[in-house]
Amino acid sequence: TKAGKFRAIRLTPLMPEGDLFDGQRSVQVWVSDDQNHIPLMIKAKMFIGSTSIELRDYNRLRNPLSSKM
Repeated sequence: TKAGKFRAIRLTPLMPEGDLFDGQRSVQVWVSDDQNHIPLMIKAKMFIGSTSIELRDYNRLRNPLSSKM
């Protein structure tokens, strides 16, 4: 991300069938692999295209950031 490189866990929730998302596995979420579980990136495929959200900066963490690469 623009905030740096992190060890991350990728989550792919099963989304309900509906009008907004393109399939059950259309959303992916990356969170930091530490006690903070900072949301690093979110990608979603929707019926009209796709979108992504990326962490740019962070501050005031509850726990020390120990897993930065």
